[in-house]
Amino acid sequence: MTQRNAIIIALGQPSDPTPHDATMHAMAKAVAKLLPGWTIRGATLESPGSVATAAEGLGAPLVYPLFLANGYFMANVLPKRLARLVPGATILPPLGADAAFRPLVVATLATAAREAGYEHEHTNVLLAAHGSEMFPASRLSSQQLASDVASQTAFKSVTVGFIEEHPFIEEAARGLAQAICLPLFALSASHAAIDVPTALVRASFQGLILPPIGMHPDVPALIAHALAEQAQKVAA
Repeated sequence: MTQRNAIIIALGQPSDPTPHDATMHAMAKAVAKLLPGWTIRGATLESPGSVATAAEGLGAPLVYPLFLANGYFMANVLPKRLARLVPGATILPPLGADAAFRPLVVATLATAAREAGYEHEHTNVLLAAHGSEMFPASRLSSQQLASDVASQTAFKSVTVGFIEEHPFIEEAARGLAQAICLPLFALSASHAAIDVPTALVRASFQGLILPPIGMHPDVPALIAHALAEQAQKVAA
């Protein structure tokens, strides 16, 4: 039987989980509009009881992780949490590993440049990411993304700056003229809303700062496509 239940899960923010739970509920509703007949729910790992509540009555749902890399939470926390709370759940690749993610990033940057009147040849791109000295998956994923964007566009430069490791965002942003910063985060939580802007102010960054990529209006359609494709595989 074709799978018709799914949960979209983001990390969230432990100090203020409620708004981010609400964001994920809204994300689930947006995806559900694109998948008639499905039950889609949203949750965050950092909100107590959020995943358990989302899983109530769903049996063995598909789970779409709104994460940017196969980092610590994706590889360790999420599988253990689901094994305990949602036995039989099928975890899809995270947003950052979705085949449609890189085209989305390229299109987002191209649109921002066009709307600002920036010619690509004179525009620098800064990807602001989390990074982790203990778990390199985040750094490696962001660096590969930067390489892919550089090879597929004509931007003057495409660099990455991190919150938790070198090169830090402040270092990477310093001296960039005519630039676009794209935060590689799923939600507008503290990293995207506070840490990234603070680092850019310290660097005297004067370029464009885009919303976090996970909040792009095309993300619900991307998720819906991934869920429908996985359901077809299950039914085959």
